Amino acid sequence: MPRRTLYVREEDQVIWEKAEALSDQESMSALVTEALRRFILAKEQAAGTSPYQRIELEITEINRNGMPYDRKVAFTGRELVDDGPLVVYETAKHRLLFYHEELQRYWIYRTIEQAIKSDEFPPTLLAAVADALGQEWVEEWDI
Repeated sequence: MPRRTLYVREEDQVIWEKAEALSDQESMSALVTEALRRFILAKEQAAGTSPYQRIELEITEINRNGMPYDRKVAFTGRELVDDGPLVVYETAKHRLLFYHEELQRYWIYRTIEQAIKSDEFPPTLLAAVADALGQEWVEEWDI
């Protein structure tokens, strides 16, 4: 695993300690990486070179009383596959968001492998997502 060493000025030590105390990341390395990811994304978006954009979706959820309600959500990502009514996005954090436009329902997975194991989506859609991610996917048969 590559290593990086950061030297912190004495006057910045308080900032680092506060960040570490407030962070929900498992390590300072993860916190710094997330900050760098956001920095790069902001710079690329400002320069118009980012493949990611702000995406808004309308979703339907069910409240505690079993009643459906609609709300709008937004995230930064890019469309990978539009297999209407299913659309698949890759988020800026490299998650996969599967969205059913008619049902206004969504599923989020960390990897394509998790989406495959969920058995929620047709193999043709999963193959198209893998292809859009530059991955080869072969359907595994348990026979």
